[in-house]
Amino acid sequence: MQTEQFIDQKLHQSESGYTLLEVLVSFVLLATVLAYSSQSFVTHLSANHWGEIRSEGAQAAQTVLDELRSASVVDLPTSGSDAPIDVEINDKRTFEVVVAYCTAPQYCTSNEARHLELEVWYRGEVIYTTETVFTGLTENSGSGSSSNSSGGGPATCFLC
Repeated sequence: MQTEQFIDQKLHQSESGYTLLEVLVSFVLLATVLAYSSQSFVTHLSANHWGEIRSEGAQAAQTVLDELRSASVVDLPTSGSDAPIDVEINDKRTFEVVVAYCTAPQYCTSNEARHLELEVWYRGEVIYTTETVFTGLTENSGSGSSSNSSGGGPATCFLC
């Protein structure tokens, strides 16, 4: 009998709805969860944006390196740097790429090797840097790039 009264009482209470306090507590919990979620979302969005810019900066550096690869190593300067080269990527952003030559002199000991250091700038900030050594290869050098097999004379090789 007491069990039936208890069940009837609980069923009657559930028909009356939630109290104002319960609704307020649930809204506070919801607001807290949404605040932390939105902050996390904004942080990830910002990180994604800068990751995209850095990736495009690397692409700009690669574009300049590809252009330099077509030149003979002997024709590249032995010191100093070029004026900034503007490179537009995906018709969206323009990057400035600065090439410095032989900043590590130990890699520029002969006329057939050049050390190159590239800095990629975006909106006044360096976002990407890379270094490489270009060497002139001859047909007798043993291992080389596949571009060397089609013609005689030196070829430019990109070494990482």
